[in-house]
Amino acid sequence: MDNKRKYPMKLFIFGVISNLIRKFYIGALVLLFLIIGIFNNYFTKLSVVIFCLWVMYAIVEQIILRHAALKTSSNEQYNHLMDTILGENGPFSKSENKIDIKTIINDSIRNNHLNDD
Repeated sequence: MDNKRKYPMKLFIFGVISNLIRKFYIGALVLLFLIIGIFNNYFTKLSVVIFCLWVMYAIVEQIILRHAALKTSSNEQYNHLMDTILGENGPFSKSENKIDIKTIINDSIRNNHLNDD
């Protein structure tokens, strides 16, 4: 892992929440089982288990993404992008010399289009 890159906690939490939203149908199933659980205690316990598995899935998937973002790749363009976003002056740093995320992405797109020609 690259020591210059830091993966901020708020980005991790945002990723977990987006993973939960992406699998929203599991949450709908939990809600349905909770409603049925009013009449049958078995479904209440089942909904709690499914909810815990759903949250653990979202956290594990975000840990995998965090590991991939911090790891150095053989693709130099990817390394440059991750160093810029997660580096010392990236948009998630506490530095006063922050770089705007739109600028990073636009520069990356512009550089890729120039390299393709």
